[in-house]
Amino acid sequence: MRIADLLHIIQKTVRAVFLRYSQPENFKDGSILELMSPRGFLEGIKDLGFDDITELEAACLMKVLAKPELENAIILNEFVLIMENFGIPPIVEEDEAENDYAPTDDEEEKDKEPVEKKGEEDAEKEKQDDAEKKEEELNKTEKTVKERDVTSDGEGKP
Repeated sequence: MRIADLLHIIQKTVRAVFLRYSQPENFKDGSILELMSPRGFLEGIKDLGFDDITELEAACLMKVLAKPELENAIILNEFVLIMENFGIPPIVEEDEAENDYAPTDDEEEKDKEPVEKKGEEDAEKEKQDDAEKKEEELNKTEKTVKERDVTSDGEGKP
């Protein structure tokens, strides 16, 4: 929980802090995992400002996160998922920066024109559809009234 609080305070993602302590590892099945050594993980925690971590806290973290089958390495993706449950977004800051594209004024105007025209076209088509529906309903009503007149009087009224 404290790690999540510190990440919130410095406004960084897990990857932004811990990626430099990880090493990509290729596996026989073709998968690649970012693995951190326990020492690298603890260094990352200290980088966050969690300088006063106790041995008991470190041991508990290692008990939960370390994978004995991977020489006690910590899988970065797994840690990212765990921290996501505490409200830490998984997106890497570089990815966020790529999505922060702000068009210039000229580009904004060009982009708006087709949208506005399409909106006008849609509104016009909707009006036409509504008018056609009303006309159909009116015709049905007139037909129903004529049929009623025929059956009640025995002859149709003009």
